[in-house]
Amino acid sequence: SNFWKENEKYYTASDTQCTPHLWDIPMDDAKLRRAVRAVKTMLGLGLQTLRVPGTNSQTMDLYRQADLLLDAGGGSLYSSNRHRVSLGLYQHLFNLWFAKKIGKPVVLAPQSLGPFNSNRERQATVSVLRKLDCVMIRERISSSFLREYNVDHVLVPDIAFLANFVTRPSEAAQRYQETLPSEKLFRVGVTVLDWRWAKAGLASEQDGENRINAYLSNIAHGLLKLNETRPVHVSIFPQVTAGFGDTDAGVSRRLMNMLVGKVPSVSVAEEDLTPSDLCNLYSEMDAFLASRMHSAIFAISRGVPTMAMAYQPKTVGTFDLLNLGDYVKDIQTVTGEDIAQHLMRVASRYDEEKAKFVAAAAGARSKVLEALDRTWKPLLMGATEPATWPETAQVMPTASH
Repeated sequence: SNFWKENEKYYTASDTQCTPHLWDIPMDDAKLRRAVRAVKTMLGLGLQTLRVPGTNSQTMDLYRQADLLLDAGGGSLYSSNRHRVSLGLYQHLFNLWFAKKIGKPVVLAPQSLGPFNSNRERQATVSVLRKLDCVMIRERISSSFLREYNVDHVLVPDIAFLANFVTRPSEAAQRYQETLPSEKLFRVGVTVLDWRWAKAGLASEQDGENRINAYLSNIAHGLLKLNETRPVHVSIFPQVTAGFGDTDAGVSRRLMNMLVGKVPSVSVAEEDLTPSDLCNLYSEMDAFLASRMHSAIFAISRGVPTMAMAYQPKTVGTFDLLNLGDYVKDIQTVTGEDIAQHLMRVASRYDEEKAKFVAAAAGARSKVLEALDRTWKPLLMGATEPATWPETAQVMPTASH
């Protein structure tokens, strides 16, 4: 992981070891310094490969000892908008390429591809994916890209739809649950992010700041319009709180400040919460406004009516694959009225809307399980009978509203 030190506590609790990338490129916004360090760490990796005394690498040893490399999937194979050369993309591809170079089977969990800034980066991605033993793609946009290059793959929803990681709420999650209002308020969960890192072509820093402010104002407008007819509680969840230049904490507080005193209840979940905690808390909501794609997946997996604001094509593709395309809008063009109309539709036709999302979650889980039986099982278990996978979480519809 690029953030292995930050993630170490979480993975250690799961009895899992967390180490730096094989080709470790420290996160740094100074382009020249990052390039120099990338070259330096690559040279060090070359010495490790040659087994030069004194250059043993823990990560290198783990690669050599492994029976299989499982790439966790997600949305990491795309071009950077910060740098002309996407070192992060090449770093990820190198992990996969090296494992195949030393004869290891490699499985790519459901992944999104692109956008790419150059044909060079597009071709590099295709070249590596062709070598893998199993490539899983989580939306039709990426599937079309691979079909264009004749790369074998499986189209399947994001693996997080299994929701088999959901356990009892932690003490931190329970503390937040206790702060939720007991009165009959319509509970809306929200995730927001500073999406400027994902969008190229902003005219200036001030232009970017103006767009972020407009985006937050549109969300606040939609919530305030709903509040005129249905008093609301708003829970704002910073989905990502660690990482270089990519934390939701600041924009979450900005949105809360736009709502304080204007709705009956609003709060930000400030404590460090696990994915399981987030799923448990999202299930307490009556509706969800999701800017982070996995917050949308977590909410849908709990059967919560969800509207997504897409900052990359992967979110559009995920909703399209679930036949929920009407519930996703572009993060730069969505209006406050769009958000208000969605929330008021959910509030007025709650049972109908909830049933739609419960069905979508069940369908996604079924497709993921079928794909795992068909593709991962032979590699992981060497069996010919259907594998028995961990029991998936069940979505329990809440009471009618």
